[in-house]
Amino acid sequence: MLQHELLAVVAAPLLVLGEPAVVVPRGLPPLWRRRLGRIEHRITGAGRPSASGPRYVAALLVFAGSFWVWHAPVLYNAALRSDVVHSIQHVTFLTGALVFWYAAISRRGRRNPLAGVALGFAATLQGAWGGTVFVFSDQAVYDPYLSTTRPWGLGPIQDINLGGVIMLGAGPIFVLTVVALLAGYLTSIDNQDEDTSTLPAATPGP
Repeated sequence: MLQHELLAVVAAPLLVLGEPAVVVPRGLPPLWRRRLGRIEHRITGAGRPSASGPRYVAALLVFAGSFWVWHAPVLYNAALRSDVVHSIQHVTFLTGALVFWYAAISRRGRRNPLAGVALGFAATLQGAWGGTVFVFSDQAVYDPYLSTTRPWGLGPIQDINLGGVIMLGAGPIFVLTVVALLAGYLTSIDNQDEDTSTLPAATPGP
């Protein structure tokens, strides 16, 4: 669970804030830069005034879906038994998280900060719900952990409860994101009001 949270709420937002789509093309030939620009435009809508509502909803669904589908026991158990499936699982987690954080905090395409606030709030709720389910679970649902938790001084049920605690621990990151986006939005409004108040008054005509 700690690996999953590091991918979803640490690595992914840092990658988005690093803006690799801006930095990487600078080292490529002009032809490849143009091709990558067209691909990015088609996938993310970069360069448009703002993303539409359905795009934000889709970003949240991709993020939550990519996370929770893999927590179905049959898929999770398969990931624990196979390195290949485990790698696919982590790639899925990271991809879904990149889609979410791009929609929420990317500075490209002039994203609406209030939409990012809504995304952060929704992500907080779904994470809190999932973490609570694991924290209060009284049943071990992942078979490989039935025999691997004893060396850590944990029973299988304590192990899944601890996973829920770790999941809940990601909540403050979403909350801080919401606070930062709101603060930036309110600051921009104040700046606009100050700019308006400093405009010279119109002089009456002759």
